[in-house]
Amino acid sequence: MSVVQNSRAIIEAGHEIYHLLCARDEFGDRCVLNKLTDHYIEHKNLDDLEAMSLAVRVLENVDDLIRRDFNFKRIRNELRQESAAARERNALPADNLSRA
Repeated sequence: MSVVQNSRAIIEAGHEIYHLLCARDEFGDRCVLNKLTDHYIEHKNLDDLEAMSLAVRVLENVDDLIRRDFNFKRIRNELRQESAAARERNALPADNLSRA
């Protein structure tokens, strides 16, 4: 994706996260989890347990993003370094990764 596409994706995702956080503040996590669970059951055809598990992970991942736990900037920089090192060895970056 281009810089413009990435920027647009950030704005669009930000709107969704904003509404998610507002719903959590206004109605509480339990109500939001129930709605997310219903969404995954209806739109992703998941069973109740899978849907609730995914809903919980979504809230946990959003919390992690807000706390900046993922540190995607560091991950991106590490991938750049690994890619540069692989190019120097005339290897593909994926050759150095143990998992995809």
